[in-house]
Amino acid sequence: MTDEGQAGGSATVVELRVDDNGALRELVGELGVHLRLARETLDVQVIQRPGGLRFEGNRAVEARRVFGQLLALIRDGRMLHPGEVRDALRLASNTEAADIKRLLSDAIVHDRRGRPVTARTPNQARYLLALREQAVVFGVGPAGTG
Repeated sequence: MTDEGQAGGSATVVELRVDDNGALRELVGELGVHLRLARETLDVQVIQRPGGLRFEGNRAVEARRVFGQLLALIRDGRMLHPGEVRDALRLASNTEAADIKRLLSDAIVHDRRGRPVTARTPNQARYLLALREQAVVFGVGPAGTG
C-alpha cells in the first residue's frame, strides 16, 4: 500500500494502492456501495482504478486514511458490511485521528449470524474499555442515546 498525493487547485488528490483484486472488491463493496457512502459522507470523489482507488476533494486525505484502515481489516480476514463502513466514515468525520481498525476490530460479542458487535463511536469504545478494566461502571444519562 502506497499513497501518492498532489494538490491541484483547492482539491486534493490521493491514491490508495491495492494489489489484491479480492481485497479491492471487498473494499469497494457490492455495486460500489462503500464508495457511494464515502461520496455522501465526506463529499469526495472516489474513482476505482486498476490496482487501487483515487480520492479527490477537500477531504480526500481523510477518506484515504479511512479506506486504508478498512483495507487493513480486510487483510486480517474481515468482511465489511455497509453499516460498518458508514460508521467508520462517520467516526472520521467526528474525530481527526480515529483509529477505525481498533474500534471495528474490538468485538464485544458476535451476533447470531457471526458478525462482531463493536463500538460505533469513540465514547462507546471508552465505555467498553472501562467495563473491561473496572469492577463497577456507571453509565449516566438517558437510555438509548448512544
